[in-house]
Amino acid sequence: MVIAHILAAGITTRHTRLMYQQDYILRQIEMMGALIRRMLSAIHVGKTEESLEMVEQMLEEIGISPDLADSLPAEGLLAMLSAGGELDYGRAALLAAALNGRAAALDASELSDRAAQDRAKADELFSAAYVGLDSTTREALARLPHRSG
Repeated sequence: MVIAHILAAGITTRHTRLMYQQDYILRQIEMMGALIRRMLSAIHVGKTEESLEMVEQMLEEIGISPDLADSLPAEGLLAMLSAGGELDYGRAALLAAALNGRAAALDASELSDRAAQDRAKADELFSAAYVGLDSTTREALARLPHRSG
C-alpha cells in the first residue's frame, strides 16, 4: 500500500512538472510570436538592422548566443539542446522560429546565402522538435508568423 502511494506521488509530481513545463513553453511561444510580429513589421518598413537586433533578443531569451547559433550546424545545436540526454523540444522549436525570423531579416538585407543557412538549420530543428511536442504546443507554434506581408 505504501509503495502504491509513493508511485502515485511520483507520477503526480512528474505530471505536474510536465504541465508547468508546457505552460512555460506556451508563454515563451506567445512572447516569441509578439517579437516576430514586431520584427516583421520593422522589415516591412525597411528597418532591417532593427529587426536583426530583435532576433538577437529572441536568441538571448532562449539562452543561445547569436555567435553560437551562427557557428554551430543544426546537429551541433541539437546536441547542445540535448545536454541532459534528451532534446529540449520547446527550446529547439523556439530556436527554429528565431532562425526563421532572422532568415527573413537577412533576406531583406540581401544576404540570401546566410538566410538560406538559417532556414536549413530551422527546418532541421523544427523536424527534431516536432516529434516531442504535444498537440497544444504544435498548434501554438503553427500560429507563429513566418514572413512579412
